[in-house]
This record gives sequence, structure tokens and C-alpha cells, in this order.
Amino acid sequence: MTTTSTRRAVARAAVIAAATSLAALTLASPASADETLIGQKYVGIDDCSRFNQGSGQICPTGTPNYNLIQYAFEANQPSIKVEFTANANHCADMIAHLYFDGTEWGSNIVHPGQTDGGYEIPIDRSGHHFVAVRAEGVLGGCNTGTVSAWGGTIRVWQLT
Repeated sequence: MTTTSTRRAVARAAVIAAATSLAALTLASPASADETLIGQKYVGIDDCSRFNQGSGQICPTGTPNYNLIQYAFEANQPSIKVEFTANANHCADMIAHLYFDGTEWGSNIVHPGQTDGGYEIPIDRSGHHFVAVRAEGVLGGCNTGTVSAWGGTIRVWQLT
């Protein structure tokens, strides 16, 4: 290589390295607040047939405060993070509907053994709260139109 072409190659490599570094910095997840695990609880239903009505894809059925699997806790910080992880032995995906203090906060498709990504939830008052999960079936795998069982773990962190 000549000196000019060497300089161009070095300059090109420097530009590529700078662009790559900038892209990595841009895509990096933001620094999170300090998290303190409040607790975790295994939740699930081993026989949805006692709850399923209609399509059979919702387990348990009922209003948001009826038959939901709940985890109660005390919180005294301005926000919490809640995450649901589905059992690895699920044979189909599910939609995990997450409820906070009786109101649906969000929902996400969860693959076997995977999390729903978690939710940061602002707390308007210190004290007693609860989170709950309701499963909605997704056709595929062993799900041919009815959810027969589901389970997983709810984890709750206080954010400071």
C-alpha cells in the first residue's frame, strides 16, 4: 500500500470505529434505578377446566378481582418493577395479563421460560398492594383452542 492509501484506510477504520461506538452507545439500555427485590411467588393453575368458559383461552376467567392468582406485598418507594416469568415446561406461548391493585396494567406474549419484559409501575401511596396474573392462550404448540394449565413466577422490586 502507498502512504496515501494507508492513511485513507486508517481514516476509514477510525470513522467506522467511531460510528460503531456511537451506535452501541445509542442502543445501550439506560442505566436503571437501584432495584431491591421485595419478593417473588410462584403462581399458576393446574386445571383451567374449572375456570374456562366460552373459548377456553382465558384462565382464570372472571372479573379482574375474581379468581386471579395474586401476590401481596408492602411498598414504600415511588415505583416498583414487576416481572412475570412463564414456566419453562409450557408447551405453548401465552399472553400474561398483569394486574396491579385490581386494574390491568399491561400484557405481553410470553414464551416458555421467558419473561414478559417487566413493568415499571408508579406507586401513589405507601402500604399494601398486590399484583396478579391471568393467562390467555395463544394457538400453537399444544394449544389447539383451550388453555389447560399455566404457571410461572412473579417478581417484585422496589425502585429507588
